[in-house]
Amino acid sequence: MDSVTLGNHITAPGAKDFLESIFSTVMLIGMPVIGLVLIYAGFMFITARGNKVQIQTAIRNMTYVVLGTALVLGSYAIGSILYNTIVKGILGWN
Repeated sequence: MDSVTLGNHITAPGAKDFLESIFSTVMLIGMPVIGLVLIYAGFMFITARGNKVQIQTAIRNMTYVVLGTALVLGSYAIGSILYNTIVKGILGWN
C-alpha cells in the first residue's frame, strides 16, 4: 500500500497573518459581490414603477445588502479589535 504525505501549504508565519489573509480574501471577494447586488437592488427600485410587491422586494434586497456589508466589514474590524485586545493587550504578545 502506498503512503500519502500531506504537506503544510499554509505560508503564514503565525495565526495573525493567517487570519489576516482569510479576512483579506473575504474582503477581496465580498466587496465586488456587494457592489453588484447593490446595483441590482437599485435596478429593482427603478423598474418597480409603483408596483408595491416589487418595491417591497427591492427594499428587502437593499436591507440584505446593508446587513451583508456590515457583516463583511464588521468581521474584519471585530477580528482586529479582538486580536489587539487579547493578544497584544492582555497576553502581551507581539
